[in-house]
Amino acid sequence: MKLLLKDQMIYTSYNDFLKSFNIPEKIEYSEYKSKLKLLAKYGETYEDAKLFVEWANESELWTDELIEDFCRRCYQVFVEAPEMFLQNWYDLHIKQTARQNISGITNCEDPKKPGIIDGSIKTEYGRIVKNLFWEDVYSTYTTNSMGLPTTYEVLKKCVEHPFIYRMWKQPSSQKFVAKDKQLNSRLFGILRGTSSKASIFNPNTAGYIISNILKSEKLFTPCLGWASYLIGSFSANVKHYVGIDVIPHVVDKCKQLCEEHTSNPLIGDDLKFDFYCCPSEQLDKRHNFIETYKEYFDSVFFSPPYFDLEVYEGGEQSIESFPNYQDWLKGYWEETVKICHSVLEKGGIFCFVIVPQYRSKNETIFIGDDLSNIAKKYFTDIGVKQIQWKTQTSLDVGKQKEFGNSERLYLFTKKS
Repeated sequence: MKLLLKDQMIYTSYNDFLKSFNIPEKIEYSEYKSKLKLLAKYGETYEDAKLFVEWANESELWTDELIEDFCRRCYQVFVEAPEMFLQNWYDLHIKQTARQNISGITNCEDPKKPGIIDGSIKTEYGRIVKNLFWEDVYSTYTTNSMGLPTTYEVLKKCVEHPFIYRMWKQPSSQKFVAKDKQLNSRLFGILRGTSSKASIFNPNTAGYIISNILKSEKLFTPCLGWASYLIGSFSANVKHYVGIDVIPHVVDKCKQLCEEHTSNPLIGDDLKFDFYCCPSEQLDKRHNFIETYKEYFDSVFFSPPYFDLEVYEGGEQSIESFPNYQDWLKGYWEETVKICHSVLEKGGIFCFVIVPQYRSKNETIFIGDDLSNIAKKYFTDIGVKQIQWKTQTSLDVGKQKEFGNSERLYLFTKKS
C-alpha cells in the first residue's frame, strides 16, 4: 500500500518555505562586515551578540586576511544569494521526491538479534514528516542541548540579520560557507549535529510495530508524533485509527492526510479515522471518550512527551499544565494510562516508546521506570524491545544521546 504525494496544499513547496523568511534589502559589504555578529546560543538577540570582527581580532588564530575572506564568504552566501542558500537546505532536508513515497513496510527485526528493532531502515520516509511539519520540527528546543539554538533559528537569523552561526567559523567549516550546494551540504551536516530540533519517529518503524508486533486493526495513539504513526498505519492493516494531539494544525494535517489517502483511487483504502485536539488526560472530561470507545481498541501505541526535554510550541502542552515532574507523572501520565485502560479491549496491547533516562537541567530523570511502574498498576508487563535508530553524530543533542541513539518499546497487555 502506497502513500503518494497528491494534494500539494498539504505539503511544503519551496515557495511556501521561503515565505517563512523575511529577507531584507541588500546592504553594502563594508556595512555587513562591520555589523556581522556571532550567533552562539538559543534565543540570543542581535543586540546581545558579539561582533565577529571584534572577536576575531582578539584571537591569535585569525589574521586580517582570514577575517576578510570569511566575511566575504558570509556576505556572498547570506546577502548576495540567500535564496540559493535556503534552496540548498530545502532540497537536502524537506523536498519531496519519489524516493520518499512509502510503499509497504520493510522488516525491522533480525532473528539473529532478538529483542532489537532496527529503526534505521527506510529513514528516508521521515522526510515526509519533516516536509509536513518542518517549522515545528526545526523550531523545537531541546533542554539538554547545552543552550544551542534551533536549526530554524540559525537559518532565519543568518539570512535576516548580519549573523553567522558560531559553529560555522571553525577552521573545519569555514570553507563550506560558499555559494555551492555540495559545500553547503557539509555546512548543514555540522548544523544537524549542533542545533536543536524535534525527534522524528521513523514511519517505517511505526508501521512495522503496528503491523507485525501489535497486529492492530483498531489503533489508538494518545499523541500523533508529527503524523509518523498515522503514516505508518497506512501500510499496516489498521481499519480504524483514532489519534490525539494538542497542536491544532497537526490534527488538521492528519485529517487531510487521511482524506487524501482514502480518496486516492490507486489505494482504495476504507480506513476509518477520528481525531481529537485535546490533552490526552482531558479526553474523557471534554469528549466523553471512555463511553464512546469503551474496550474498543485492540492496541494503544505512542511515544509520549519526555516531560521537559523537548519544548514544543502550540496547544495545551503537558509540561505547561504540570511543570513539576511528580505532578506530570500523576496528572498527565497516569490519567492518560487510566483512559487507555478503559478503552483497550481485554487481551489488547498497551505500549509506548521512551528512553530509560535522560539528563534534565541538574538532575537525571529515570523516565522509563517511572512511566513503566505506573503502567504496571493497570496493565500486565509482557516485555521490552530496544529500538536502535540511525547512528548518531558525535555532536547529536537529541533524546537518545545517553543511550547511543536508542529507545525502548515497553509492552503491556490488559488481562482478560
